[in-house]
Amino acid sequence: MDQKFKIAIIGLVVIIILLGAGLSINLSLKQALQKENDKLASEKESLISTMNTMKQDNQNLKSRLDAVNADLDRMTAERTDLQRKIEASDSEKRDLAEQIKNLKSQRVSAPAPAAPTIQPTFGASSQAEDAYWAGILKAKTDMEFQLESLRNELRTAKINSEQFARDKGVLEIEVTNLNRDKQELMRKLDYNQKMMDSVAQELVREKNDKIGTEETIKAIKSENAVLRRQMTSLNSRKIDLDKQIAGLQAKNTNLEGTYGEMDVALKEKMLELEKLKKEMYVSALKSQNMSTPEDVSKEDAVELPPIVVRPKSQTQTPSQEARSPQGGRVVAANRDNNFVVVDLGEDSGIKLGDMLQVYRSGEAIGTLEVIQVRKPISACDIKKESTPIRIGDTVR
Repeated sequence: MDQKFKIAIIGLVVIIILLGAGLSINLSLKQALQKENDKLASEKESLISTMNTMKQDNQNLKSRLDAVNADLDRMTAERTDLQRKIEASDSEKRDLAEQIKNLKSQRVSAPAPAAPTIQPTFGASSQAEDAYWAGILKAKTDMEFQLESLRNELRTAKINSEQFARDKGVLEIEVTNLNRDKQELMRKLDYNQKMMDSVAQELVREKNDKIGTEETIKAIKSENAVLRRQMTSLNSRKIDLDKQIAGLQAKNTNLEGTYGEMDVALKEKMLELEKLKKEMYVSALKSQNMSTPEDVSKEDAVELPPIVVRPKSQTQTPSQEARSPQGGRVVAANRDNNFVVVDLGEDSGIKLGDMLQVYRSGEAIGTLEVIQVRKPISACDIKKESTPIRIGDTVR
């Protein structure tokens, strides 16, 4: 019983230690996951802010690129207009040159045919010729003014064209730089996107690990619940065992009191038996007219050491099996405590642990085991009986 109780206590201690270890591991895993989650959240926030900043920069660059493209388109349109104006001025210049050539040719060829017609009216032809040449000079002057104006406009157009070409080169350089910056930003965006994908994968893995950890925690909690129920069951069993131990101790106390009473009763019976044997011995001597020894005539009580009687539940392996050299009888029987007293003792060769057979009418009815030996008598434990053993049965 004590060994089972110790084993139960050791099992409880081991279960408590395992529960503590599981809880500590669970707590450490939870703290590590929380730290890793906080770290990933801070990294995610920094990456999101960086990505937003880069998106804003990209939008600004796109707006600048759109403005530059608009300026470039505008300058291209102006350049086209200037080219058309230059071509128109060139065509007008060519037309003016053709007209001047025509006027010169007309001026050279005009006097020859006009001579015969102007002869009759010399004064009128002179005025017409002056008017003609005045018109020609005026037209020439106007054409020279127009030509000079066109030349000025052409020079201005060339200057503007050169300026536009320089601006175009600068804008092309800026556009190239902007394209380069755009490509760099696209590479950065691709890199950040890859980083975000990697972080997302890490977060998914962390989430899966967290889910696995939560499932493990749930399993540990279920195991803890089972262990708690087992501990409750063990505690209830321990309480029941304590109650049983208390009951057994109370029974043991009662049995010890009963054994003490049996011991006293056995002593009284042995004293009575000793007195009876002395009386029988004295009466036998008197019947034979023999003198009674002084030691026998004394009526003092014979003191015997205490006899310890074992209960029926205890068994003792006999050291040897012996039979008495002469027969005896059962002189006392205690059915409540399962023992008898026979009139065979050390004087008859009986030893502790001997096995005796009980007979009635020549038939064996039981087996006895010697548990206490005195010189005239012995106390025997009833080991087996087919019918209840009574006083007067033969013992051998």
